[in-house]
Amino acid sequence: MRQLAEKHPDRSRWAMLDLMDEPGFEFDHVKECPACQGGFAKYLRDLGLAEKRIDKLKLSNDPQNGGDKMSYYYTRRYMNHLMTEMLRVGTQSAQKHLPGMPTTSNFACELISGNLVSRSVDWFEILESGALTYGWNEDWAGWGRSRQINGYYVDVMRAACRKRGLDFGIYNILAHTPWEIEAHGFLEIGHGVRSMSFFEYGPYYAISSDTNSHRPEIYGAIKRIAYPTGAVETDLLASKPVAADVAQLLSVTGDIWHATRDNAFGRERAWLNLLLRHCNVRCEVLSEDDLATHLANYKMLFVTDANLKRAAVPPLVKWVRDGGVL
Repeated sequence: MRQLAEKHPDRSRWAMLDLMDEPGFEFDHVKECPACQGGFAKYLRDLGLAEKRIDKLKLSNDPQNGGDKMSYYYTRRYMNHLMTEMLRVGTQSAQKHLPGMPTTSNFACELISGNLVSRSVDWFEILESGALTYGWNEDWAGWGRSRQINGYYVDVMRAACRKRGLDFGIYNILAHTPWEIEAHGFLEIGHGVRSMSFFEYGPYYAISSDTNSHRPEIYGAIKRIAYPTGAVETDLLASKPVAADVAQLLSVTGDIWHATRDNAFGRERAWLNLLLRHCNVRCEVLSEDDLATHLANYKMLFVTDANLKRAAVPPLVKWVRDGGVL
């Protein structure tokens, strides 16, 4: 990071520093890594677990182990924590050598596949803890499914950035028709992104991926997004999406219990969001922790997840008893 700072003293045109593309790792790494194995007990102590309980917990990636399911649960929480802390190291280095430079990482597409944390990337933990200071992801999901589902991507990113008031952006993937590129762009702007990068120019004859420099038809599409957006950019950046009509839960705990297998609950979550939009119902995504602080703002909450962490239940029960519709 120090060498990067010395090489580029003028960073006035830099918007952010991307630390990693599509972060994620599997249990196999933890199983083979002495450092990760050695940090498990400390992580559990930091959570406040008693020593007697810690002694019984082992690294495990088997949610079906009836005699030791808690080992699986805390292992998956620990894996999320490892990813968060790895990214935090990069942010701390950037703050030291590139003060004021926002840090980000391009999150991949697991969310639409039904599970936010299947590769140990908890957007809420990472962004709410300050491990990264700018939200970013890519909209590949609209390629093989309805392009409209990308609105859910942005809704979840907006929720993860809400606590710290972070800005966020997205890659508009160019591997589409010009009309689809435009549809993606205005959809994502409407859901609240603050920046957009068109992925990717190339050039096609260089060593790079997903190049589009040989497709002149895309340039008009990019112009038709960038020009009108730029004309109202000052007002747009001072605005925010209209307040939601209802809330929708995203339970990381639910995703943890299905991180090693297909998560039908998570798939339903994404497509329910789109269905509600087609019914002219605007959704605000809430995390489990948000139930205690934001749920009171809404009269209706949609839940498809199968599991909640224990601390999230009392505020939910109170809200229902006070008249909330679940």
